[in-house]
Amino acid sequence: MIWQDYVIAICTIGFSYALIPQIILHFKKKKVELTWQTIIITVIGILVVMICMFSLGLWFTTAMNFLAMMLWMIFGVQKWIYRK
Repeated sequence: MIWQDYVIAICTIGFSYALIPQIILHFKKKKVELTWQTIIITVIGILVVMICMFSLGLWFTTAMNFLAMMLWMIFGVQKWIYRK
């Protein structure tokens, strides 16, 4: 395994960790202030990066990008559930 896999994965873990308080805030407020455009473009972008990392054999980074994509998808689910 190459060192870049670990570096990119650790950065992705940090980015994902930063999303957790926002998910909790949305749950408490029952309101998501992100736009659909932001959510959808981010999920698609992470998916493309994840596929690229998978094709390069960067397994740890692929897994961490999957986690990040799932967190962004939670925003979408919350936005759908809390719509008014």
